[in-house]
Amino acid sequence: MTDRPQGAPVWVELYAPDLEQAKAFYGGLFGWQLHNSGEEYGGYHMIMLGDDVVGGAMRSQDGMGVPSWCVYLGTKDIRTLAERAKQAGGEIHVEPMEVGDQGSMAFLSDSTGAALGAWQSDTVRIQATDRPGAPVWFELMTGNYDEALRFYREVFEWDVQPMGEQGVEYQYSTNGGGDDAVAGVCDASPFIPSKVPTSYWRVYFSVDETDAAIERIRELGGRLVDGPMESPYGRIATVEDDQGIQFQIVG
Repeated sequence: MTDRPQGAPVWVELYAPDLEQAKAFYGGLFGWQLHNSGEEYGGYHMIMLGDDVVGGAMRSQDGMGVPSWCVYLGTKDIRTLAERAKQAGGEIHVEPMEVGDQGSMAFLSDSTGAALGAWQSDTVRIQATDRPGAPVWFELMTGNYDEALRFYREVFEWDVQPMGEQGVEYQYSTNGGGDDAVAGVCDASPFIPSKVPTSYWRVYFSVDETDAAIERIRELGGRLVDGPMESPYGRIATVEDDQGIQFQIVG
């Protein structure tokens, strides 16, 4: 694999009402452990898969929106990126700020309304890869496909590579092509439910076997939302944890 494209996902973050409940659910499903970073970081938890970092978790509070998984994209210059985001029609919710010795972060919405974060850091990254319990794909579902592609090209300097025929009912593009692709944009306008935002990011986690994972999710109090279905990349399902937070699994 060549160097990762600009704007590649570098972090995932869980916003959950009850972190103790999240520990039990995700520990039972993926074998994760959640470690409290202490008062210095506001009780922020690190999600660990063995010795490898998966991402972070924090308790969702009023004003933070619906409990969810959040994706952070990397940047070499977060202040310039924030200005580009504003000029491209995005909205900055948390201005660029330093986070200890971890670099600088910002939180924003893109011009289609999808919430996401940005990190400028030499150390913040997802360490767990290519094994069960690791995040393996990151995807923007959007009701405004062309606008989303424009925003991520201009702001995060994405190398947008269309997959298959464009201008049809189902359109998809990736940041980077082939084996170097790191994230996708899906034209979800035909099937985004009215109860969810026009655009939103979602995270896929690897499992050994999809149907067995669905049964385990049910045992832990979660539920199957959609699927499972076969794809060229594995058997995929959309699921919810026991606090109603959606994510994807792929076996």
